[in-house]
Amino acid sequence: MIHIATILFANPYGITAGQIGVPTGTANLSQGLTKVIPLLLTLVGMLAVVMMIVAGIQMAVSAGNSARFAKARETLLYACVGLIIAIAALAIVDFVAGNIHG
Repeated sequence: MIHIATILFANPYGITAGQIGVPTGTANLSQGLTKVIPLLLTLVGMLAVVMMIVAGIQMAVSAGNSARFAKARETLLYACVGLIIAIAALAIVDFVAGNIHG
């Protein structure tokens, strides 16, 4: 009987986390955050771009319906604001982490 965990976490190619740039260990919390924050920012950035594309498609297919166009514009606005907040959060974390160790 094959367990679901074996199927989900199988690594038939033998790729390790270090080979693809995923952190495998940290000495302290600050070092851990400096490795995780860019990964999270990348994910947030990708999600924001996807939402911007979705909003653009919604605008294009609104077919003159002002309510649908307004909803798409709102989606675009929220995606941009979310991206700006994520970038600001990264800047704040970098600033604070730099001042703690600097």
